[in-house]
Amino acid sequence: MRIAIFGGARDAREKAAQLIGRAGHFPESIYSTEELLRKASRSALDAVYLVLERDSARPTGLEHALTRPEFAEVPLLISTGVDELAHLQEVLRGSDRDFIVRPHCPAEFELRFDALLERTRRRSFQPILEFGPYRFQMGRQIVQWSGNVVRLRRREFEVALIFFNRLGRLVRRDELLRSIWRRTSNEPSRLVDAAVSRVRISLGLVEGGTYMLTSVYRQGYRLDRTDPIDGETDGVDISHRAAGFPGEPRGEAMRLS
Repeated sequence: MRIAIFGGARDAREKAAQLIGRAGHFPESIYSTEELLRKASRSALDAVYLVLERDSARPTGLEHALTRPEFAEVPLLISTGVDELAHLQEVLRGSDRDFIVRPHCPAEFELRFDALLERTRRRSFQPILEFGPYRFQMGRQIVQWSGNVVRLRRREFEVALIFFNRLGRLVRRDELLRSIWRRTSNEPSRLVDAAVSRVRISLGLVEGGTYMLTSVYRQGYRLDRTDPIDGETDGVDISHRAAGFPGEPRGEAMRLS
């Protein structure tokens, strides 16, 4: 496989190239975020090995580059020190991203990389659920819409699916708390409110958009389509059922090509 090596000092990249070669892959050093994005957009990479070192300056625009749509399908393994882990939470969101802490032996590197690639391979067979312009990649917690690629936390992803599956219908706060957080309705609902707020902002479910997510006072939430089109069903197929929320219709399932 074609593995891009990015970041770190020259000696760190050379060691990485040796590890990748020993694992039976083809290493390629990349020196700018622009080149990395270009190769990712052309599907010229099978994975990226990112070297982060405390004493080495990070490539310009690295954090922004890793959130771009070009990287939605590219597995990422980050080599880092213990002190850097606290700064990687957002970058590592998603099961196609992993890290390995230095120092590490060749066997550990090979096992970690192979496990990452295997997870990615299995996810290529996961279905996609479509609701209008929104495409939910099951198993990856990724939502694509209007040229955006959003990686959600697991519970946020589940919350968003419930809203789209119950389009135009009230979703009670206690139902969300019970079905996703496995908690009773007499507990504080700030967890639900915070997750719903992040979903609303991340997916653009606000006034002026195609869909709008509103709060229903003292009851819950409702997702509505603001510009319904005659004959369009938003990809909902009532012959299927949504996983994790029994009794509700599910979006049309499609296989990744």
